[in-house]
Formats: sequence, C-alpha cells, structure tokens
Amino acid sequence: MRRAPWLGGALLFAVGMLACGGLLGLEDRTSGADAATDATDATDATDATDATDAPQGIDAGARDASNTWTTLAPMGTARAFPVSAAINGEGYVIGGFVGSTPSYALDVYEPLTGAWVPGSPSQRSSSAVSTAVLGGKIYFFGDYDDRSTNSAGVGVYDPSGNGWSIAPAMPGPRGFTTAVVIAGKAYVIGGDTAGAYSAEVGIYDPGAGAWTTGAAMPTARNRLSSAAANGAAYVIGGEVGAFVPTAAVEKYDPATNEWSTRAPMPTPRYDATCAEVNGILYVIGGYWGRDTPVAKVEAYDPVTDTWTRKTDMPTPRAGLTSFVIEGRIFVAAGRYGLTDLAALEVYTP
Repeated sequence: MRRAPWLGGALLFAVGMLACGGLLGLEDRTSGADAATDATDATDATDATDATDAPQGIDAGARDASNTWTTLAPMGTARAFPVSAAINGEGYVIGGFVGSTPSYALDVYEPLTGAWVPGSPSQRSSSAVSTAVLGGKIYFFGDYDDRSTNSAGVGVYDPSGNGWSIAPAMPGPRGFTTAVVIAGKAYVIGGDTAGAYSAEVGIYDPGAGAWTTGAAMPTARNRLSSAAANGAAYVIGGEVGAFVPTAAVEKYDPATNEWSTRAPMPTPRYDATCAEVNGILYVIGGYWGRDTPVAKVEAYDPVTDTWTRKTDMPTPRAGLTSFVIEGRIFVAAGRYGLTDLAALEVYTP
C-alpha cells in the first residue's frame, strides 16, 4: 500500500533501529561505528544546514581529496523529496514538500559563487516526480496531486528562457517513479499507481513526442533510485511494502528490452538518491528501516557487479536529491525525523 512521504516521520517514535553489521562485499571503513553514525540525532542533522562555517562556493578547477565530503551554503528553503538536474554547470532543485505542503519552488545553484538564485516556480506541484534532461530541458514525469492521487502529466522547464511548458502525458498516472536518459530517450520506471506498486517502464522520445512501453521490471516498487551506465539502466532499492525497503538491483537493456538481476545493494533502503560518475553508481542516504534515515554511501561497479562502502555523508537524511557537476555529486535537501533540511553537501568520488 502506498504511503505519503510526510506521514513517515510522524511514526519515527515507534521505530527500532536495525543492525547493519556483517554485510558482504563492503569495505568496512568505520568498523563498529556504523550504528552510531546512522543513529545521529536530529540536532546533528540540523546543524549541517548552518551556513556560518560553510564555504560559499567550490572551485571547479580544484579537486578535493577523493572519497571526501564538503559542506556548502544551504538552500534558502528547507524541504524534502525535491528533484534536481544539472545543466550547463548549474544545479536545479525543484519542488518537494515543506512539511506536508507540496512545494512549487525552483532554486538554481551556481557552484563557483555558492549562490542560490530563485527560478520560475513550477506550474503544478513537483512532488513525487522523476526528472530527465532532454535537449537542454528538464522534464518532470507525473506527480502526487492532492496528496493522494497520481498524475500522468509531464511538465517541461527550459532554463534558457526560465519558462514552463507541457509535453505529452504518460500512458497512465504514476507517482514516486525514477527516470534515466539513454540515447536521447527517457525511461520512466516503477513507482505506484492506484495504490499499487508499479513495474511499468514508459519510454518517452522527445523527437517523436510519443510514448512506448518497455518490458516490465521484475520487482514492482516505488520510492526507488536509478542511474544509467554503459547504455543500460540500473534500478536500485525502493519500497516493496509499507516501510519495507528492498536491496534489489535490476538492469534494463534497451537494446534487447530485457531485464537481468544484479548483485543486491548491501543496505536495503528507499527514498535514497543515486548518481553516476565515471561509470560508478553512488547510492546515498535514504530510509533503511521504518523511516530511519542513514548517511551511508555505497558504490556499485556495473562492470564487476560489486559494491564498495564509501565515506558517510555528513548529514543522515532521506528524501534527498543529487546532481553531478564536474565529476562531483551535490546532495541537497532531505528529511530527518520531522525536520526538513536545507543542507547542501558535495561528495568527491
């Protein structure tokens, strides 16, 4: 049964922490400290949104040490479950929730100056959507109208004119999907519809302005993550029951329209974010138990089908978003307990 994201934090008081020791395929960087790190309290999470000690920008010509995090100036508005994209060296963070209220905000981050600049607000709620960059424009697939009804609508934001338009709707309404771009087409995968978890694959061709359907994903799920690498889509984690995360990793090959099962993620979770850098997929944050947010970063190599533990994110959170600029992963927003976050942290692989 589908759950609205703003309900999860309210149930945190009833949550028991899960143990994560003994996971195979990981480089255990913190030994027995994992549970303590994952249980970081909301005070620590909130502290990361304080811009006082944060750098105002990041030098694109310089490189931080690998496998490290840097805290940057936070967004002006704390929120959870937004989406994001990078175009022309700038990061766009759109929509989400402020508490239980859907957000229409669009904020643009300029890494060299560290400035956040407001863009034209979306024309409809940009919550529970997925995004794809096609032809220099950001496409938004579906949404979660009135907190209970999914939409098939597709919105389009053009950064060059700071304006919005619409594209042909998806074949059916879905929310909490994930999307990747391969060879100029958007693949919108999973999510939920009519209260049920979805395995659907919708393929949008912006040149033709038309949708087709791909082979169904083996594991129906929502609140999932994905990234593209080597011409294939990798769908990771998600929710398969109320508060039930999955570790499933499944690969979709558009050339054959076939799915295959890959090595599972060491830490099952949903509402995480995933980004690809140099062919490696980084899964960051998310809920690993009954709305228990984590700071974990786990990296997947599609070539060797193996996972590696990386340095934890400074701020544990779920419902976060990420975009990649100059080989760095910028992680924005999210939620810890009942607290929406404005935190912006950048990871150098």
